[in-house]
Amino acid sequence: MSNRPLSIASFLGISLGLSLVLLAPTLAQTPQVDGIEIVETGIYGVETTKLTPSSDTAAGYLGTVDDIKLTKSTTTVSAERGTNFGVRYKIVGTPKGAAVEIRLVTKLPTQGLNNPKTGEITFRNDLTVERTIGDVHFRGYSLRNDWEAVPGVWTFEFWYKDQKLAEQKFTVTVP
Repeated sequence: MSNRPLSIASFLGISLGLSLVLLAPTLAQTPQVDGIEIVETGIYGVETTKLTPSSDTAAGYLGTVDDIKLTKSTTTVSAERGTNFGVRYKIVGTPKGAAVEIRLVTKLPTQGLNNPKTGEITFRNDLTVERTIGDVHFRGYSLRNDWEAVPGVWTFEFWYKDQKLAEQKFTVTVP
């Protein structure tokens, strides 16, 4: 064996090879979701940046929101048009940053939501979204129409594959 110093190219090659060996288990790791942590619940101020048509919701669209700010920590919500309520949640699992599909189920009050444009009564919304492990995400409902401001118990459920990981109930009351 020679006592010559390694060239920069040899050093970089060895370093890269060692890095790949050390990272291989992480790169090949299948995401593991252990649970959902509810970080905060309440009434939020949000800025709606986009409405996307969706047959999976009572209103017929999904809102994309930005500038999300908790204005009141509570699980009791006044049934008033313009109210935004929901949760911030964190997906607990490994590896951090991995994308996973989470199913969001919203169970609506027993009388459902009666959309006057379609005549349909909706009792639950069911939507699958891609989210990342370890990040804090927002899930909410905006009472944009008078007919959505229905009092009763609203339940947000969080599912991964066939397992319910968490739920958060809100009591929506008559103003």
